[in-house]
Amino acid sequence: MLTVSEGNILVKRKKKIIIMTSDGGGGHKSVSKALEQFLQPDYSVKRENLILGILHSLDPIRKISFNKCTGEDFYDYCLKRKWVYITNNLVRLGRRLILFSSGPIERLLGIYLDQEKPDMIISVMPFFNFAFFKEAKKRKIPFIIVTNDLDSSNYPLGLHNPQYDKFKYILTFDDKDVKKKISKANFNSDQVISLGFPLRPDFFDKKNVKNIKKDFNIPLNKPVAMLLMGATGSDSGYVYAKHISKINFSLHLVICLGKNQKLGNKIAKLKLNNNVSISTVGFTDRISDLMAASDLVITKSGPNSVVESIYMNKPVLIDNTNSILFWEQLNLDFVTKNNFGEPIKRYEDINPLLDKYLRDKEYYSKIKKNLTTFKKINFGASIKSLVTSMLQQ
Repeated sequence: MLTVSEGNILVKRKKKIIIMTSDGGGGHKSVSKALEQFLQPDYSVKRENLILGILHSLDPIRKISFNKCTGEDFYDYCLKRKWVYITNNLVRLGRRLILFSSGPIERLLGIYLDQEKPDMIISVMPFFNFAFFKEAKKRKIPFIIVTNDLDSSNYPLGLHNPQYDKFKYILTFDDKDVKKKISKANFNSDQVISLGFPLRPDFFDKKNVKNIKKDFNIPLNKPVAMLLMGATGSDSGYVYAKHISKINFSLHLVICLGKNQKLGNKIAKLKLNNNVSISTVGFTDRISDLMAASDLVITKSGPNSVVESIYMNKPVLIDNTNSILFWEQLNLDFVTKNNFGEPIKRYEDINPLLDKYLRDKEYYSKIKKNLTTFKKINFGASIKSLVTSMLQQ
């Protein structure tokens, strides 16, 4: 708290923390919301969409579309349609354009910071951290980078051997492959800390599975698979549902639609085997509850859903029917290396994999043991302690 004078009255002002975030893909938005939950009410927390807010005038997609589409919109559009080749090259081109535009980016960010006067900056974004670092150091503001990608190589763009005693870089796991991805940035050893994955507090709550199943009309007497293809509700969910609808053993499938209601309408028309039941859930903040009620998760290669499954001790099958985003390859490798699950290389493989994981009790128990014995740090408690110590420096 800071003590300020208003007339003859002393008022305690909460220190102000700005979280730099983005809506692109949904993951950064989820992480920034979790951070806000962890840090309030002790601090005044503001989430700022860097692309749509501070840097909107520099958005090339907005310019060429005459303000009808933003760069984030186009990014999400490509993700939804699994245009991986285009997305990968869009990001590679974007990296160059961001570095080329470093001057205007730093100028606009500086103007914003001088207006807002934060006591700390936390970035959950890749690509722009060189600008946050420079402007934070100039103003002697503590700066933290929180990564939610296991491969966080996009986060230190433009940073090399950064020297600032009020800076920390947060990794998800203390893993050699995770650390290797940022080795080129040449951070000091005391700048990099592994604090776990930035999950919302509800992922650590004790769950009443019976009540959750009742809330979502999930049968009590069937194995449950959860299909989670991201906030945009990728249309590949329909292909998976179509294959699983023909499975020859008792199964309930929970499908998270995200914002894709058209997907729900298509799935409702599927003809199911008698032993298969399906329920769909629209955009929800109860993902941790649905995972708790499931025996297994089928998801895309994005870090949030993969690591959420790991924290909830659920075997995870990762969609690998197409090429994947280059920075998400490590998510798949990490799951395979630790034997938490495996990739789905063809849609036709999903039913044999479900049979293997849900009907072979010995194999399922082996995977569950790998998950439950894996060390999982509670990010919320750790980040709050770090923030407090850095603000007291």
